[in-house]
Amino acid sequence: MLYNKLSVNCLINLIRTMKHLCILILTFAISFHSNAQILWQITGNDLKEPSYILGTHHYYDGMLTDSIPGYKFAFENVKQVYGEIVFKDLISPSADDISLMRSYMAMPAGQKQSDLYSSRQIKTLNKKLSNILGTTIERLDALKPMTVATNIQNTILSQSISTPQVPIDLFILTSAHKHSKGNFGLETLEFQLETLYGASLKEQANDLIKLLNDKQLVKKTQSLSDAYKAQDLRKIWKLFKRDLTKKEYERVVKQRNFNWMPTIKSAINTQSTMFVVGAGHLPGRYGLINMLRLSGYVVEPVLK
Repeated sequence: MLYNKLSVNCLINLIRTMKHLCILILTFAISFHSNAQILWQITGNDLKEPSYILGTHHYYDGMLTDSIPGYKFAFENVKQVYGEIVFKDLISPSADDISLMRSYMAMPAGQKQSDLYSSRQIKTLNKKLSNILGTTIERLDALKPMTVATNIQNTILSQSISTPQVPIDLFILTSAHKHSKGNFGLETLEFQLETLYGASLKEQANDLIKLLNDKQLVKKTQSLSDAYKAQDLRKIWKLFKRDLTKKEYERVVKQRNFNWMPTIKSAINTQSTMFVVGAGHLPGRYGLINMLRLSGYVVEPVLK
């Protein structure tokens, strides 16, 4: 039953996957040597036209763009938009894409999630899962621990933020399609799924236990949501800098930024482009802002 439900809701779960990725990468949202902004302009290095990077929180509604300084002008003037993954994979995933999502989110055939925990751990997990999701780990046996973690994060988010009519990433990509702008992705759907669900089952189980044992989880989630709404990357970093391990940072942020850089540099040297990615990809030593600066570009926050 749960497995069939997962199949029917694959597209919804993909959006939730993006939201959970953002929760992880926002924890590394340092805004050094800058004002707290989420929209940045790229110039210099003989570029003919400016390009832009917009940091997002995948759970926020697209109407938030109305409050982002300079967004309307930037969007109207770019020729193409890059999301983290290709627009069509979000709007109309193929049967193969749906099968791929299901394979990443579900436990391997013949395995149960509850077998990953001790009886004592199951007792503790069930108490907390009952309070948050109204269920038990045994009823979620068909799902990977990270799938459960994603649902927990989004359930808590829904209590502090109104469920978006159209998530900001999808809103911008849809607008680009509507206005006949080029619409591309920085990585494949499979790579993004691997980033979130590719860790070993043991690692995922330990992460789920850690998540549910965090007594400040609801408070932290609310504070993070408030910080993004205020477009304050430094506050986000201050709140959550201890929550992402070095290994998680390498997997979720650093390696993906390195992978994206050749595409980003090629795109902005072709025509004016807006990149729409999770806010945590922007700052830090291995953030896109610094990596572009090291490549000779001028990257500045858009203030108005």
